[in-house]
Amino acid sequence: MFFQNTEDLCRTYEDLYLRSDYAGSITNTTIRSYVHPVKAFLRWCYEERYSPDYLIRVKLPKPDAIPPAPLLQEEVDPMDACIDKTTLKGLRDYCMIHLMLDCGLRSQEVIRQNLL
Repeated sequence: MFFQNTEDLCRTYEDLYLRSDYAGSITNTTIRSYVHPVKAFLRWCYEERYSPDYLIRVKLPKPDAIPPAPLLQEEVDPMDACIDKTTLKGLRDYCMIHLMLDCGLRSQEVIRQNLL
């Protein structure tokens, strides 16, 4: 899609952002991740005096629920005690658990990894 000017871009942006058929099918976090780069670009256009401030009437949706707090070391230690790190399988499980804890990965993200 090619835009002749920033007004066309902003109009299309608002049409997509305000579409009611997305209601309930995507999260606010997803909408925010789509909208943020466009807002940054429009903000830059305004600051460089390429366009008026179109962002006055555009508000991002509130973020979804607050992410869960990370586990404390006292909560991780009992899990570590259950793993037999002297075996390859136990070492693998230990690494997978700590990869998820340290990097914030979900279980499916770790499961789908293909290592050589």
